Amino acid sequence: MKLLSEQNRTTAVQWHAIVLAVSLCFAVNIRTAAACMYNVRETGFVYLGFEPYRLWCYVDQNTPSRTVAEMQRIAEQVLTESSIRFEVIRVDADKTHPALDFFDPNETKSLPAAVLLSPQEAALPVSMPQLNPDFASSFRSLLIELVHSPLRDELVRQAAENYAVVLLMDGTDANQNTAAVQAVHRAIESIHRHIEFMPKDITNPPVLVRLPRQHAGRERILMWSLGADETQTQKAHAAVIYGRARWIGPLLKGNQITTEFIENILSVVGADCECGLDRRLIRGTILPVKWNEQTDTLVADDLGFDPDDPTVKMEVSQILRLNSTAYPSVPAARRARQQDDAGAAAYDLPIPFVEDTVAAESVLAETGTCVLNSVVAIVALAALTVAAGLLILLRRGAENR
Repeated sequence: MKLLSEQNRTTAVQWHAIVLAVSLCFAVNIRTAAACMYNVRETGFVYLGFEPYRLWCYVDQNTPSRTVAEMQRIAEQVLTESSIRFEVIRVDADKTHPALDFFDPNETKSLPAAVLLSPQEAALPVSMPQLNPDFASSFRSLLIELVHSPLRDELVRQAAENYAVVLLMDGTDANQNTAAVQAVHRAIESIHRHIEFMPKDITNPPVLVRLPRQHAGRERILMWSLGADETQTQKAHAAVIYGRARWIGPLLKGNQITTEFIENILSVVGADCECGLDRRLIRGTILPVKWNEQTDTLVADDLGFDPDDPTVKMEVSQILRLNSTAYPSVPAARRARQQDDAGAAAYDLPIPFVEDTVAAESVLAETGTCVLNSVVAIVALAALTVAAGLLILLRRGAENR
């Protein structure tokens, strides 16, 4: 009986160890699976704050302190819930601040002066109002113009309500504009036909939003953020916008605006499990916009979770840190055939689906990491179980002897 009791205690300890190992194994597997709980569109609504536009306002000792305080107060009111961060720079005190790289005292007529810097470090000089009794009102209007415009507000609303938005900026060639519209519509129809087969439910298909040529001037900030100059753009341009007004993929120009290209980029937005997708590509670039509480509520109801929840932000941040696999590339020879007059490769796109062979590879890339981790966990569990069983048999044999 004593021997049996000792054997039972030994067996109990061993099985406790097995249970602990199994728990750890499943914990690792669950942690890995959690990295696949969002699709690309959903992550696009989660703003992590590490990629803002920066509005640097330059002042010196001669700038009235009440003016500086007034600018900071107004900026806090207007720019809250936007993708622009405001900061006052003392040019005579902050000698090592990186903002000084974008400040030229020889070209600055008076202070305060300002520059808007994109996440890609493209700088846009901002005309500051004169110091007069209307300064506060003028400065407020300036900030509002930086985060609002008719088209940007429309993009925010449409991206919140739909799968994605294809923004088409008309060029000077009417035939090219018509061809671009037709290509976009065909791509949207294709996504619509396949939307029910996507890993996660997305109620509304993509939509087309156009920017007429005559309205390009009032969308100067938007076009600058996309890398398009409204004064020099002759070709039609297209961009895919999703989530919290994020731009994904390249800016397509002229004959690059084809059904295949648009559909390829749109397909990424609906992809589930970012395992295997390059975060530098799927994350896109946020536009200079302002988010509002009404849209926040709409999105949370649609997604079934709050994108501003700290837990969600932590999970998405972890996913983005974990993923670093590049998209499958298109053969160089095919890319070379698609060179435009600027030398940019039209097929050099962040897309998982180009043709059937690439599509299969991309699906494998998308799910492979999660599947691999699951298999590893199962194999590890099996190995631990076998090892524990052998240990029990050996101990029992030794005790019986």
